[in-house]
Amino acid sequence: MVKLTPRAYHLLIVFCGVLVISFGLMYRFASAPEQTPENEGAVHFVAVGDFGGSVDTAKVLKGIGLRQPEFMLGLGDLSYSEITPETTWCDFMRTYSNDTPIELIAGNHEGNHEDGYIDNFTKCLPDVMKSTGQFGKEYYFDYPAKYPLARFIMISPNIKFPDEVYEYRTPDSPHVKWLTKAIEDARADHIKWIIVGMHKVCITVGTKPCEVGHEVLDLLAKERVDLILQGHDHVYERSKQLICTKVPFVGNCVIESLDKHSYTKGQGPIIIITGTGGKSLSDTSATNANSQYFLTFMSQNAKPTKGFLDITLTEDELTGEFVPVTGENYSDYFTIQ
Repeated sequence: MVKLTPRAYHLLIVFCGVLVISFGLMYRFASAPEQTPENEGAVHFVAVGDFGGSVDTAKVLKGIGLRQPEFMLGLGDLSYSEITPETTWCDFMRTYSNDTPIELIAGNHEGNHEDGYIDNFTKCLPDVMKSTGQFGKEYYFDYPAKYPLARFIMISPNIKFPDEVYEYRTPDSPHVKWLTKAIEDARADHIKWIIVGMHKVCITVGTKPCEVGHEVLDLLAKERVDLILQGHDHVYERSKQLICTKVPFVGNCVIESLDKHSYTKGQGPIIIITGTGGKSLSDTSATNANSQYFLTFMSQNAKPTKGFLDITLTEDELTGEFVPVTGENYSDYFTIQ
C-alpha cells in the first residue's frame, strides 16, 4: 500500500500500441525501500516519538532526512493537535523528513481521539512494510522482506482505544499470546534481531510512572529480545542489559559491565527511551531509584537536546547512536555484538 501526494507537474508517457501523453500533477510515493548494492546485508533505520508540530519537530525531521534511513519507527504521541487535521500533520512529516517511510504506533494522545486518532494517522501515513496485525496498534514486519535480518514488533501496552485498553500483564491475555508467538515465530524462522517498539514506559528516571506493567518487560527479557524502544517520557535513556524489571531497582535484574557502550547479544534486552521528537523535554532525577537501570540519560535538566536514535544492523552487529539536532548537543552511542 502506498500514499501519493501531489508535488509538481509532470509529463506521463505510456506506450502500448499508441502513445499517450498526459499533463498533470506528479505524485510522490512512500513505499518500502529497495535493498541496493550499497546497503545489501545491512538495515538502517531511525526511531523517535513525541513529535508535535513545532520548529524543533521540523528540525528533528530534517536531521532524519539528511541521514537517509530506510524507514522511521514513530513511537507514539504524534501531532499533539499542534497541526490539524491528521492529514496536514502527515504532509508535514513527509515534507520535512524527505519522504522517509514511517511505521507508526499509537501513543496515549491518539489512542482515543485526544489529539487526533490513530486510525486517521495510519490512513495518511499507511503501512509500507506489508505488516502482520493491526497497523498502528499491534503489528510486526520483517526487514528486508526477502531475506530478513530483523523482526520489528510494535505493541500498545496500556493504550486506551475506543473499544479496548490493550493490556500485556497476564499470560492468558490475547495480546500476550500474540506477542509471544510473534517472537517465537521469528526465532523459528532464524531471524537474527528482534526489536520491540511501544509508546509508554515502566522503568525510567524521568517523570512517568510504570504504566505498561513490569510483566511485559519481564516477558521480553525472558525471550531475550535485543532492543525495546519507547517514547512517552520526553527524555533520552539507555539501559543496562535486563534480566528482569522491578520497580524500584533490584540489582540482580541487570548485567553489569565495565564497558558502558558495548553489549553481548543474547544476554538480555536494552531499553532505549527516545521521546525527543520535538515536544518540550521533561526532567530526570539521578537520585531516582530506577537510575541504576540506566547507563546514560538526557533531559531538560541534564544537557537538554532534541534528536533521534539512528541504528544500523548487520548479521553480526547492531550499532546505534543518539543524533543531536537542537540544544546542548548531547550524544550517545552503543554496539551489540
